[in-house]
Amino acid sequence: MVTDKVGDVAVAVEVICEATERATDLWRAETHAKLVQAYRARLSEYETKLAELEAEAPQEIVSGPSASNRALMVDEIKRLAISTLTLQHYDKFDAIDNGAGNLPQISFGESSLEGPYVRFFEQAFEWENMSWVPYAYLWGRKSTWLDKIVIEDDDTEFEAFLKAGYARVQIPVRPGFAEAVDHFRLFGEPWLGGSLPAISDDTFLPIADELAERLGRPGAEIPVGEPWEVRVPTSLVRLRSDDQLPTWQKQADGAGSRAEPR
Repeated sequence: MVTDKVGDVAVAVEVICEATERATDLWRAETHAKLVQAYRARLSEYETKLAELEAEAPQEIVSGPSASNRALMVDEIKRLAISTLTLQHYDKFDAIDNGAGNLPQISFGESSLEGPYVRFFEQAFEWENMSWVPYAYLWGRKSTWLDKIVIEDDDTEFEAFLKAGYARVQIPVRPGFAEAVDHFRLFGEPWLGGSLPAISDDTFLPIADELAERLGRPGAEIPVGEPWEVRVPTSLVRLRSDDQLPTWQKQADGAGSRAEPR
C-alpha cells in the first residue's frame, strides 16, 4: 500500500481460517483431559464428604414383620434390664477360647461359672410376659433428639421403641423363684449355691415348658372380669351362586348354628 500526502488511512483486513484436522484433534484431547481431571477432583471431594457423613450418621434400622420387631424389642429390653439389675455390661462373659488351628472351643472353667448365672436370669423371670412403657425421646441424649424425631415406621409400637429416651419395665418373677430373686435383691448376687434342682423342686423348669412359653402357649392364667367379644379380620371367602348373604341362627339344642341365605 503506497500513499502520498494523505493524512488518514483506514485499512480493513478480513482473514478466513480453517482448522486443520491435527489441530482439531489436539484441541479435543486437551479439552477432554481438563474435563476428566476436574471431574475426578470433584468426585473425590464428593466421596470424601459422603464417607464422613455416613460415618457420622446413625445406623439405619430396617423394620421387619411385627413378630420380628416384637422379638427384637424383648431381647433389647431384656439385655438392658439384666445389665441394670446386675450393674455390668457383659464384658466378663467369654466362655470361648481359641484352640488348635485358631478354632473356637469351650472354656470349661469359665462355662461352669457363667452357666448357673445365665440360667438364673433366664429362668427366674418370665421375660415373655414382660411389659414396658416407652417414654419420649427427650429423656435421652440431646445429640440423638433430631435423629429420633424423624423416625417413622409402619409398626407404631416399634416406632415408639426406637424413639424412646427412657422406658419403664415390669418383669414378673416365675412362680417358685421368689426366694431366689429375693436373695438377689438383698445381696446383689444371684443364688448360685447348691446343685441343680430336682424335677420335683419348684425351681426346676422343664425345657419343654420353657420352649412352649417362647411359642406363646397359654399357661395357668386366671381370667379377670367379664369376657367380651372381639371381631378379627379374615381372608376366608365363601362363594355362593347368588348375591344373598348368609345369616346365622342358633339351633334349638344350642350345640351349634347353621347358615341360611336371607
